[in-house]
Amino acid sequence: MTIDPGKKKKPGKGHYHQTQLQNMKTGEKGEALVMFALKNKWGKIDPKLKLSHVSKIDDSLGYDIHAVFNGEDHLIEVKATKGTFNTSRIFISENEVEVAKKEGENYYIYFVSEIDSRSPKITVVKNPFDKPHPDFNVCLQPVSHRLSLKKHHKVVN
Repeated sequence: MTIDPGKKKKPGKGHYHQTQLQNMKTGEKGEALVMFALKNKWGKIDPKLKLSHVSKIDDSLGYDIHAVFNGEDHLIEVKATKGTFNTSRIFISENEVEVAKKEGENYYIYFVSEIDSRSPKITVVKNPFDKPHPDFNVCLQPVSHRLSLKKHHKVVN
């Protein structure tokens, strides 16, 4: 396969690293906004509130924030976008799905939309995989696959 250097690239191709950096910045901004909102709202109600921004230490847990509010665990995955709630898609990892299903009532997605506006909006989705969900139509679609290849070991006689 040869690539014609004069040929224009398809939209979205060739800017993978730039897009990844932008998405990381948006995600970090969303997490910081949720931490701030939780401190302001829940901190006034529960003086024993414990908030841990766990994704800064370990991003493999399947959630970003661990909160203990009124003695109950809240495992919060933050998803942030510049778009609106109704027009944006979010991507959730297989690990996040597994943790959400395992933790059930303790798992939440905080969807931060319009993050770059003067008034970003936070939509809270409790237990997104509760069937049927009482507040949202939840549709989970697989969009990628992981491919692992291992070379066969030939037996030599």
